[in-house]
Amino acid sequence: MTEPSIRDAPARPANRSTAKACWAARESGEHDSLTGLPDHRSFQHRLGWMLAADTRPAERPALLMLDLDRFKPVSDSFGRRAGDALLCLVAGRLRSTLRDGDLLGRTGADEFAVALPVGGAATALAARLVDILGRPYLVQGKVANIGARIGIAVAEDG
Repeated sequence: MTEPSIRDAPARPANRSTAKACWAARESGEHDSLTGLPDHRSFQHRLGWMLAADTRPAERPALLMLDLDRFKPVSDSFGRRAGDALLCLVAGRLRSTLRDGDLLGRTGADEFAVALPVGGAATALAARLVDILGRPYLVQGKVANIGARIGIAVAEDG
């Protein structure tokens, strides 16, 4: 089986390590086998630890829930393999945008979650992610345009 052509538009090869991470078999049952990200269960477990940590009121964690727009029509039109490649590109863009200490997971078919230990910049990050994820992708020689909707929740005191 050959690795599908994975490129970030405009025709720039995607990060090779991202492509390898996406297509390599995962040894751990706690990670999504396609993207290599923590799966829903693992993400929830790690989020629980983050929320249980002592934080000052100004450093309350935030949770961003991302839902991809127009992913299903792209996957239906281009095929499942292209849809899988597109999810890997999305995961790569998310990884490259987040900071060390931020938690990223794939929580559904076309859903991702980000937990920020300090949620003060959650709104700015959400706007940046909407911009970055809305840029065109080149998947198997075809341009794919998707977007993302993001909801934000900030932990309460106590």
